[in-house]
Amino acid sequence: MHQAILLSPLIGALICGLFWRLLGQITAVWIAAGFMLLSAVLSWLIFLGLGGGTQTVFLADWVRSGTLDMAWNFRVDGLSAPLLVCVTSLSALLVIYSISFMRWDATLVSSGPYRPRFCAFLAFQSFAMTLFIASEDLGQLLVGWGLLGVGTYLLTGFYAQKSGVAQTANAGFVTNRIADALLLLAVILCFAQTDSMRFNDIFDVLAENSGQSVEFLGMAWNTAELLSALFVLAACIRAGQVVFHTWLAGATDAPLPAVAMVTALTTFIAAGFLLLRMAPIMLLAENAMWLLTAIGAVSAIFAALVACAQSDVSRALVFVAASQMGFLLTVLGLGLFQFALLDLLAFSVSQALLWLSVGAAVKAASDARELKMLHGLRRNLPFSCTTMVIAALAAAGFGIPFSQIGITGFVAKDAAIAVSHAEGIVWALLLAASLISFAVWRLVFRIFWGAPATQDIAEPSLLMRTCIGLLAVAALLSSIGPGAAMLKAAADWTGAPDAQAAIQIAFDQAPRWSHMGLLAAASAGFFGALLAYVIAPSLASVLAKSLGPLHGFLKSAGYVDKIFAKAIIGPVKATGELIATKPESGILENVIKGADALPRMHRLAGRMQSGYLATYVFTLVMGLGVLITWVSVIGWAN
Repeated sequence: MHQAILLSPLIGALICGLFWRLLGQITAVWIAAGFMLLSAVLSWLIFLGLGGGTQTVFLADWVRSGTLDMAWNFRVDGLSAPLLVCVTSLSALLVIYSISFMRWDATLVSSGPYRPRFCAFLAFQSFAMTLFIASEDLGQLLVGWGLLGVGTYLLTGFYAQKSGVAQTANAGFVTNRIADALLLLAVILCFAQTDSMRFNDIFDVLAENSGQSVEFLGMAWNTAELLSALFVLAACIRAGQVVFHTWLAGATDAPLPAVAMVTALTTFIAAGFLLLRMAPIMLLAENAMWLLTAIGAVSAIFAALVACAQSDVSRALVFVAASQMGFLLTVLGLGLFQFALLDLLAFSVSQALLWLSVGAAVKAASDARELKMLHGLRRNLPFSCTTMVIAALAAAGFGIPFSQIGITGFVAKDAAIAVSHAEGIVWALLLAASLISFAVWRLVFRIFWGAPATQDIAEPSLLMRTCIGLLAVAALLSSIGPGAAMLKAAADWTGAPDAQAAIQIAFDQAPRWSHMGLLAAASAGFFGALLAYVIAPSLASVLAKSLGPLHGFLKSAGYVDKIFAKAIIGPVKATGELIATKPESGILENVIKGADALPRMHRLAGRMQSGYLATYVFTLVMGLGVLITWVSVIGWAN
């Protein structure tokens, strides 16, 4: 069963990508979808039968050399089981949704059949994510992490024939390789310090030697602090956090289901999972936890502001996702791991529903992504409008205070805000929650309200509506049934005796006003967007003009990509062009001239080899004289 969960997406990707000519396009994509559904069903069976604890299933040997012992294993516990269910189920829905969404694409229609290739890439990305989540040691974790980067590159560069898409995909690929290098460094350091690659062994050794230090870059570092800092930086780069967000805007040039797979189901989720898996090490590193909290809080606020300034719906959504991830990383930095896991699951559902609902509107409007082209669609697309409203409620975290009844994400966000009061960062989380709510409701009102659409627009296909409807039901019912089971799994994984008791403790220790904080913040964002885009539509444009340069700064995401282009990419590119196009001049010419001088130096040294003993003695004495004189002059004689 475990082998089938892992290999089913890969088999589906291979059949769909390699044999579609033999099977036909429709048959191939549905075979891929069938294998994805098989993986999802088996994941549910394992999750429902877990019963607490950890299960490790051996799959195959991999590396055995000295003390290095790695094997392909499948680890199922309170962390991996809920995420496996979430990723495999949503990935299957996304592949089925894409069968209809990608039926006709104006960008690709002249390049031959493309649907099998696209569905194969989605299935491959799901396989990489499953391998990553089910890893038992750092070697398997690193392989899954690297394959996710490859899948991200394939999906974000799917429109390679469009101008600039290949360049932005390459930029994202290079950025993700920085995260790979940081994680590889952390893996090497873990093995060097613990002599093991298995998670449990590493956690035990580091816990017993929490004060152990290691030399790195000429300085002594606490081992846990250094490892945690490397994990934090790798995760923040993958999650597109502030400063590292340069690749996000370019990723939005891909088909919307591809961006949904990257942000809602794989790359962003992998960043959160990495830190959750390394929680025992993170708890030993107070400074790294505060670094994570600071990056997360700043990113949550900055990315939400950037999302509010975007005129392209896909760019706005991807920065909303980055802002939600910033909120989640802040929760992780506070050490609220069970709540962070619940928020990660809610993030997947809400983001997937947002992307699929927006995708339905974009497809109905002839693939228009500019918000000025999308308005007044609620009469033409009532179903998509309803699911988009549910997605906005989920992203904002609406629910009933002093209870666990609410849309997906309410329980985790509410508890995190209540507990963060003691850490002094509650106001940053409330501001981030308010801005996220405003950014999401801004999209709802811009797309579905306003002047009625003039073009003939109809609801998407029944297949797309079915996938969107199932996601909407999951968002509404996440606090009961399977959602409650996932809550208990999170508590078992973190060692809490009871998830209900853990949340009750957080409620009891925080002031009563903090329990109203999430509802107040979400409501403030809703009413702010309602005022700016429905009641007084001119208010938004007036505000944008009054902000002037600040609005331009936010719309360009802080000019970070331009700074990188000027400071790093430009000089590197210029150097490469100099060497490639003008090899007869510059540095390369001097290198060649230096190489030409080597034979002359060799001939001179040969003439000095006279063969007489007196010549060698004279050379030795002269050399000693020069050495003694030099040592005496600089004061090292003693």
